[in-house]
Amino acid sequence: MCLAIPGQILEVVDEHNRLAKVDVAGVKRTVNVGLLDADGDGAQIGDWVLIHVGFALSKVDEAEAEATLKLLEGMGADYEQELAENGQRIVTFLVYLNDDYAGGKTEMPELGISHQGHKGEGLFFVNAHPNGDPDRRTVHAGRPPTQGEKWVVSQFMRSRPLF
Repeated sequence: MCLAIPGQILEVVDEHNRLAKVDVAGVKRTVNVGLLDADGDGAQIGDWVLIHVGFALSKVDEAEAEATLKLLEGMGADYEQELAENGQRIVTFLVYLNDDYAGGKTEMPELGISHQGHKGEGLFFVNAHPNGDPDRRTVHAGRPPTQGEKWVVSQFMRSRPLF
């Protein structure tokens, strides 16, 4: 499961690399907002965005952001427990179930990868270094389709066994 958390953009800290400081429930973090530029409606100071592993994926309005944050506060303890019990994601395997859509590419900005999957195709990548630390280069995002629906199975393994 992937989770995107709302944050509000406070300032642009590096225009060239598209980095912005955001407030996520009182915690200040620097995230990459470059993925929002592809839609022609780049991020601005004051915007609310959904953030996943250091990347702003989409904009949301303030009411939706606040409702999501309230929901996440209740889930936070469960997520921390899940990560403590199951460990870091170490590999990911995506299987594309259809290809009758436009847009919707899987992107890895740090590696310069933008992949348009086709039905039956698989995409495998390692999410962690040999010592178990996350490999930030494999941070990925599934862009929304501009036409049709995109169906993908996402399977990953963690550093600890489930059973």
